Amino acid sequence: MFFLKLNRIIHCVEIKKQYFITLGLVLGLLLANQIFIQLSLLRAQQDSRIINIAGKQRLYSQKMYAAILEEEWNTDVFLKTVGSFRDSHEELIFRTTEYFLVNDQISQLNQITPYIYKLDKFIQLPEDEFWAARSQIQKVLQNMLVLSDEVVSIIENEQQLVIKRVRIFELLITIISVLVIGYEVFLVILPVLRRLRVSRQELQIKTEELNRLIGMIGHDLRSPLQNMKSRIQLIKIKNPEKNQSREDLDILLNSLESAEQIVQLMLERNMNNQAISPKEVNIGQIIDDVKRDLTFLIDSTQAEIYIKGDARIKLNPTELRLVFQNIISNAIKFTKKDKIPRINITVTDFHSKLKVTVTDYGIGMSEEIQSNIFEYRSRGNLEDQSAEGYGIGLSHCKAIITDLGGSIWVKSKTDEGSRFYLELPKQQL
Repeated sequence: MFFLKLNRIIHCVEIKKQYFITLGLVLGLLLANQIFIQLSLLRAQQDSRIINIAGKQRLYSQKMYAAILEEEWNTDVFLKTVGSFRDSHEELIFRTTEYFLVNDQISQLNQITPYIYKLDKFIQLPEDEFWAARSQIQKVLQNMLVLSDEVVSIIENEQQLVIKRVRIFELLITIISVLVIGYEVFLVILPVLRRLRVSRQELQIKTEELNRLIGMIGHDLRSPLQNMKSRIQLIKIKNPEKNQSREDLDILLNSLESAEQIVQLMLERNMNNQAISPKEVNIGQIIDDVKRDLTFLIDSTQAEIYIKGDARIKLNPTELRLVFQNIISNAIKFTKKDKIPRINITVTDFHSKLKVTVTDYGIGMSEEIQSNIFEYRSRGNLEDQSAEGYGIGLSHCKAIITDLGGSIWVKSKTDEGSRFYLELPKQQL
């Protein structure tokens, strides 16, 4: 028992350890995912700024090229556009702003720089020489426009690649998180839930068995003990000067033996659910023993018990005797006071099973009572009658018959009586 408890404690510690490890992994992955998302958002802001600058550079190159083609020349507008182009280019190539994400390998940016220098030289020329070099300026501006288009395309492609990487990373984080959570569910949470369910079921079964044993001891010892008490009182009345008569001593001895067998049965059942060794017995002999145990009840009510048929069966006789004792005593108790209880017992021996019917002509029971008469603490008609009882005997009968591999049921009508059916499998004799 100590090692079993120690093993359970170690198992619980291992489960807790795995739980906290997986919980830490999940929290770490969630934190990493959030950090990556925030960095990605910052990168997206920076990328949009870079694309905006590259787009402006391209727009300014278009304006300069369009201006040089116009007949009406506006020097101020042209010079202003050249200055804006130069500023955008410097932001991209010299990193003069806080955004430093442009790839150093964009060679087109470096190729644009010499054209800017050439354009500056053309601007410094006198107006007549400037117009004379107009075709050369157009060529320079055309090259700048082409290179600006390439820069924009390269930066946009880089941004698409970054977005793709972000999505792949987020997908990997999600997959890993799902796997970790799945690991936690299947290897940590499910075993815990399974163990809790098994423990709860075991506890419920043990509790039910304990309640059944306690109830059975109190209920089934009632008849033999009452018989003993009544016989002692009768001895005092009949023979005040003698200790006991031999006949009364035999009845007392038999009642004591019945009580001892019941206690022994309970002890055997309660010791680690050990199987009880079956014995070869006669059904008629078991019923005779029950009649002997119920002598006082039978004599006081003048009950008539008739047995038809007999058979041999291999089982624990004490268990089957408890079943018949409950059914017969109930049949006597639940007979109207102005009638003599009459009980017919029929034993039918089939090849593979044994069938016993116990018929009484008492008060009977309604269909509602029949539906739960074998439930624990179902009192049936006890509340309407003066007969004593605890409403647990028939539930024990069903438990015993079920454990023996058989079945028990009842058919009854109010004011007409009841008939109990017992079927038991026959073991190899």
